[in-house]
Amino acid sequence: MSLWDKFLSKKRIEKRTGTGLKIRRIRLQKKITVAELANALGVNEAAIRNYEIGYRQASRDKLEMIGKRMGVPVETLIDRQIDSYGDAIHILFELSEKYDLVPIELPQEPQYAIQTKNEAILQALQAWYNKRRKWENGDITRAELQEWMDAFPLQCEEHENVTEKIESHYTDYERILGLKSALEQMDMIVNDKVKQITECIAHKEYKMAQMHLETLNSTVHTLSEVDIKRYGK
Repeated sequence: MSLWDKFLSKKRIEKRTGTGLKIRRIRLQKKITVAELANALGVNEAAIRNYEIGYRQASRDKLEMIGKRMGVPVETLIDRQIDSYGDAIHILFELSEKYDLVPIELPQEPQYAIQTKNEAILQALQAWYNKRRKWENGDITRAELQEWMDAFPLQCEEHENVTEKIESHYTDYERILGLKSALEQMDMIVNDKVKQITECIAHKEYKMAQMHLETLNSTVHTLSEVDIKRYGK
């Protein structure tokens, strides 16, 4: 199956994360019984079971009550129906318009990534990165990482500055390495794009040269605004 066949295929991604499955997973993780959740909502146990297996759809009000009882925001429980590669990429397209997400080209594998200059999204990504790094280092369990993601941002202190918290985690040595890596990455990208632009001009492919120039401008601007600014403080 080719790349584009994956997007055109009607086959659904095997791993589903519907609302019912989310309710059941979080309820079991937090050791909340069906009876306890039913009592919190003022419904019978059969209603909760029907929510979990997908026979009935909980209203927004009911989802908010479920989230409150389980200590997660209602957004965690919503099924966004991202069941295919096409769903996923179109979600990214929408996010790019609303929250300033942009694709950038990298000099190494994976060749492409997504970055943002949106301050709120950037802070959330930094917090996620920091928590995930703790899991990768063995400081927290996979279950603790999942619990943090489910509850985000409820576990963050009300007036906590996420950016300052993340930046304080870096030592001076890590800042230097991070800045060095960002500068080296930018240098490689610039050199690569300049070669491509030069070749296009030599072959009179001016439209392609313009595309490479625009990509270079976007990538360098994003890197300077995000990586270098973060490590260079």
